[in-house]
Amino acid sequence: MTEQIENPEAVLAALERAKADAKKYREASESLQAEVTALQTSTDEMKAVIQSMEDGDGEWKAKAKELLVRESLDATNRDRVLKFLDLDSIDFDGDGKLTGVDDAVAKVKTDLPELFDVKRSVGGEADQFTKQEAKPDPSDTDLQMARLFKKS
Repeated sequence: MTEQIENPEAVLAALERAKADAKKYREASESLQAEVTALQTSTDEMKAVIQSMEDGDGEWKAKAKELLVRESLDATNRDRVLKFLDLDSIDFDGDGKLTGVDDAVAKVKTDLPELFDVKRSVGGEADQFTKQEAKPDPSDTDLQMARLFKKS
């Protein structure tokens, strides 16, 4: 049952070639596996960067929106009006311009007219029942002059 190998050197040479080929393929496989792992890590890192950019993009848009809305408002009560604006109703269109600012400001004007009307912001309308001009309070000098010259 034992067979005799006629050329043992040829068999040993074939075995050595098979071992060398196996080693070469194993090293290539390990190298490719390392590249796959590196690419997977790189892909995961890129996904994390993209996610953080998307999260930051919302932050950036909100800040840009607030700054652009602030610049579009009247300078006198800009900060006070901005507190009451519904910034969620304001958005960017396809060209990067703000839309909905006029509607949001109109809503604040109807809800809080005292922010826009100087007479109301001082302390109510100037004589709201008679609709006459408000008379300014006399100054101390005017009162002294009236007493001095007996004017009433």
